[in-house]
Amino acid sequence: MKTLLLPESWVEKIWSVMRATYGATFDRQWECPEGVAPARHVAELRMMWARQLGGFLQNPKAIDHALSVLPEFPPNLVQFAELCRRAPQGMPLQLPSPRADQAIVDRARNLRPRASRGPREWIVDLQHRMDTGEKISITEKAMLRAAQKNIRSRGEG
Repeated sequence: MKTLLLPESWVEKIWSVMRATYGATFDRQWECPEGVAPARHVAELRMMWARQLGGFLQNPKAIDHALSVLPEFPPNLVQFAELCRRAPQGMPLQLPSPRADQAIVDRARNLRPRASRGPREWIVDLQHRMDTGEKISITEKAMLRAAQKNIRSRGEG
């Protein structure tokens, strides 16, 4: 099975938010070992973040949630992934008021989660939400742009 990788731009965004939040305290976590080139060290760290957080590629709201509930001290990769896993799984279905049309109430009661439509459907869904005027977070916008750019650069879109 192919390992999902978070796009480099997403890892950069995560680190940018944490750097802005924690300042030098965040950077001190990643002290470069003696004898290792700093650029290589950072590249390896970012690759590890991309690999470990790749499971959230189809759920950018989990990453957005983690960035919105950062703790007092900078989280390491394991702690950040745990913050992502704690993201709410969506709002429960709100049925219309009792005076609502009975047909609408019946349809709402029979709603089922959509079957998975493919690994990139979140991109289509997010673009549709944005196109219809729904407010999406800065992180979601950045992730959408990065995913679309990645698809275009591969000639797949």
